[in-house]
Amino acid sequence: HGTMIEALAFSTADAAKEAVAVSRSALTSNTWNGELLLFTDVGAAPSRGKSVARVETRTASAAVGWVGPRTVISGDDEGVVSVWEWRGDGTLERVAGLIEHDDMVSSLDCNGAESVLSSSHDGSVKIWDVSALTPDTTPKSGGTFGAHATAVHTARFQREGDRTVPNTRMAASGDMSGRVCLWDARKMYSAAAAIPLNAHGAAAAVEWLTSKTVAVGSADGTLHMYDIRRLDAPLVAAEQIGAGGIRSLASRGGTDVLVGTDGGVVLQCALSESGKFEVGNAGAVHTDSVRVVGWRPSEPATVV
Repeated sequence: HGTMIEALAFSTADAAKEAVAVSRSALTSNTWNGELLLFTDVGAAPSRGKSVARVETRTASAAVGWVGPRTVISGDDEGVVSVWEWRGDGTLERVAGLIEHDDMVSSLDCNGAESVLSSSHDGSVKIWDVSALTPDTTPKSGGTFGAHATAVHTARFQREGDRTVPNTRMAASGDMSGRVCLWDARKMYSAAAAIPLNAHGAAAAVEWLTSKTVAVGSADGTLHMYDIRRLDAPLVAAEQIGAGGIRSLASRGGTDVLVGTDGGVVLQCALSESGKFEVGNAGAVHTDSVRVVGWRPSEPATVV
């Protein structure tokens, strides 16, 4: 039976205490069953026996995240966003299920311990307040962004480097058609601006480099960077660097971008003084598509 790592997320609540959530799936008969595991040492992942907490889920979760030092979220193939509390006895207790999407949850992003963005293949992005959830509540989203006409692959709160901008309401999302939308959560009925990248295939990954610049990784392997104040042309374009297409992105320091490709290669792109991406191999080679990339918080030079 095949096992696949679907998603991975580091907790950034306490830099001195490393914690990582891993979602993985396994094919049993004709069904993909899921599992959520927590580790306090990324080197131990994804071994079940070395996890500090784990729970089996009915379906696979393509997205995970942290909204606090002991609160984890996951988004599954049936469109449910689950909120989990990591208990002191090593268990994960499901606190709430956020049920509004009609198709699989493709990405999750958190802004502090309150706001969560969820994108879905149903074509929507939703924002949730998870600050006061209990098992007895029936959560409702704070709004739905529905300007995408096709499946949404990713949605990200506005960031400055590797941190979300405090209290930001700006977000960027990319869909299967290649359209990238920039929007304000206070005005979710329409996009503030859009980048049509249809010629490059699906916008599989979107990542903020700074609060004013956003990178887009496309299905044809091209990496673009845009200034959100001027979207008529990209600031930088690295053509077809990702073999088989770009699947995931991570940024650091406003100039460095990690690129995970469908060909299994992880690339590191650095923005040079001449305004071009210098592309190098980050040293990681996988046998399947790289669904998530990042830098290890406790060892900033280590790529995960």
